[in-house]
Amino acid sequence: MNAHTALQTLGHFINGAPVADTARTQPVFNPATGQIVRQVALASEATVETAIAAAAAAFPAWRDTPPLKRARIMFRFKELLEENASRIVALITEEHGKVLDDALGELQRGIEVVEYACAAPEFLKGEHAKNVGPAIILVLFSGVVTLLGSAFYGILTLLTLPFASLFIVHMYRQFNGEKVV
Repeated sequence: MNAHTALQTLGHFINGAPVADTARTQPVFNPATGQIVRQVALASEATVETAIAAAAAAFPAWRDTPPLKRARIMFRFKELLEENASRIVALITEEHGKVLDDALGELQRGIEVVEYACAAPEFLKGEHAKNVGPAIILVLFSGVVTLLGSAFYGILTLLTLPFASLFIVHMYRQFNGEKVV
């Protein structure tokens, strides 16, 4: 057995279970030392299709999960990131060659994004005023004013776009009498 095959192989986790697809692997190098520290499994086409099918099957239940319950899941994710900070920072340092302070900063910025996502139920509350003009709806979404009419006009920051776009589409459909899914 050579040193390459004795290394830990990072595989795939699909539908709540590890998937053994290690026919093709690629080494993971520590940029500071140049040493191979582990290897990563490269997914076959079948593994990719399995992952896509699992995601598609999980989507309806996630879509129907109330925002507050989703936020609780994100809060737990945030807790796990904080509880495992030293391990995560060590991996960032080892696999990306970052100094410890940079790795800590990167993790903290990631946690801040998760914190932002945890506030989604509050963002979804929003406010709206129907009939502010001919076929126009005024939506106040987290301090951002958006007008919905026959054409979509909006002012969104890059940070709010992922959350706002879902809310705005939902509101647009609701006010135009479309079935909201």
